[in-house]
Amino acid sequence: MVRYRTLDSARGIAAFVVLLHHCFMSFAGGGEDRAAILREGIYAPLGWLYATPLRLAVSGPAAVLLFFVLSGFVLTLSVRSSPRPTPVAFAISRFARIWLPFAFVILCSAALSLLLAGRAVAGASPWFHAQWGQGATPGNLVRHLLMTGTGIDLDSPMWSLIHELRISLLFPLLVFITLRLGYRALVLSVFASLICTYLAGNLAMRGGMASLVSTGIYVYFFVIGILIAVHRDRLQQMLIRAPKFGVPLLWILALAGLGIAPGDTSHIVAFNSELLLLLNGLAAALVILLCTIDGWAAKLLLLRIPLFLGRISYSLYLTHVVVISSLVHALGTQVPLATSILVSIPISLAVADICQRFVERPSQSFGKQMAAAIAATRKATVAA
Repeated sequence: MVRYRTLDSARGIAAFVVLLHHCFMSFAGGGEDRAAILREGIYAPLGWLYATPLRLAVSGPAAVLLFFVLSGFVLTLSVRSSPRPTPVAFAISRFARIWLPFAFVILCSAALSLLLAGRAVAGASPWFHAQWGQGATPGNLVRHLLMTGTGIDLDSPMWSLIHELRISLLFPLLVFITLRLGYRALVLSVFASLICTYLAGNLAMRGGMASLVSTGIYVYFFVIGILIAVHRDRLQQMLIRAPKFGVPLLWILALAGLGIAPGDTSHIVAFNSELLLLLNGLAAALVILLCTIDGWAAKLLLLRIPLFLGRISYSLYLTHVVVISSLVHALGTQVPLATSILVSIPISLAVADICQRFVERPSQSFGKQMAAAIAATRKATVAA
């Protein structure tokens, strides 16, 4: 299977952007006031951040959409590798890769919430106070571990993992359909996304059903990832043959298109947000393709820090909100909120490194062993 280390780095940078996004979201008034930005531009509150190219550094919602397209791209290479994994082996490997580290972090978050939640946090935002809002009750813990989509307060980034795991379990079938239909599959996924957005916004659905409908919105991103993986050679050659100024211009267009995302990509109920999602998917695909060709961007992505972020990206995404909540609650009024948030950044990186080494990597190895065992059993059965 072809492996692009530059894409690992891109995923790591995106995870770090999500971390910075949630750091700002923890402050009262730290989120983007889009109406004020459109009205006042750089003079709006935090306009220097959200109304300038600096917004890319805190565009967490857009970074998650990049994860989806990137998963579609990388998983397609895995599904089509030789020897090709069976759908069951692929599903087990993917489940172990995503769920086992997730379950560990949820249990840790529940334990920390029992110890630390409830302490006063002056100056924190409603978003911050929503973390650990339901507490570590048995029912809430079960809802989280089952990934029903009806509770995410123990680790709010898990919303995307719910959709990722559901789509991943059916991913070989999605690849098969996309290969048969070609670009028509992209059209169908756009219609499916529009229909699911309409249902989410106009029907009074609650609980698990609403979460399942929301999953249909994000299939579009995986289909894009599949298509660019299948046609990557031809698309890469088009980029390589572009004029000298072409690639820098495409980077500007891709990052701009990715940065103009809905303010909350986890809850899409309006068509204006859906149209932005469609644009974001194309921009994310362009970012991924640009990362796979040689050039100045590839050289930057292969430096030590981006590669480090790439190695810990999943663990960083899983643990950073828990780290922020724990530190801020533990320090309480003893130190300013800004200091607690600032300290949480290096500690989040350190915790992610530990989690990657001792939880994520063993989980991934276990999944591969289970998949290999299933493949060996199937081979023996066929031989018999």
